[in-house]
Amino acid sequence: MNRDEILFIEGLRDYVAVHTRSQRIVSLLRLKGLAAQLPADRFARIHHSYIVGLTGLEVVERDQVRVAGRWLPVSASYRQTFRAFVDQYQCKP
Repeated sequence: MNRDEILFIEGLRDYVAVHTRSQRIVSLLRLKGLAAQLPADRFARIHHSYIVGLTGLEVVERDQVRVAGRWLPVSASYRQTFRAFVDQYQCKP
């Protein structure tokens, strides 16, 4: 799977569900390990259970984001880092 296709990744205990526009792939991985393998300039952790890809963001609010029509929570512990991430992305040409 191409990383550009990933909209968001959902942690499910010892598994992760990788959501793309066309499919959901469940794999025996931990979210923390997968996060370390993703490019930090294109993916951001927003919650203990979620990582989002920048290209999939539709709406960004204070405590939630919408990706592919689905609302995902942005936890207080990731909010400041995520906001800086989004602001940096919006400033790129």
